[in-house]
Amino acid sequence: PVQLAIYDLAGRLIVELPPINALSGEFAHRWDGRDRTNRLVPPGTYLYHLQLDIEGQKAHTGLLSVAF
Repeated sequence: PVQLAIYDLAGRLIVELPPINALSGEFAHRWDGRDRTNRLVPPGTYLYHLQLDIEGQKAHTGLLSVAF
């Protein structure tokens, strides 16, 4: 399973997307720019935390930008 969570720059959780099952290799996990209450987030910079549930659990954190 691949889990993706989006946070604002203050570290507050914006949304946690449902996990997807992906095979080894490339995959896509899409976010529609909405928060947990289904409202569009303001344009700006956000953090993402991607976690792969494999042996030793791999995780990656990075930045993403939202623009309209």
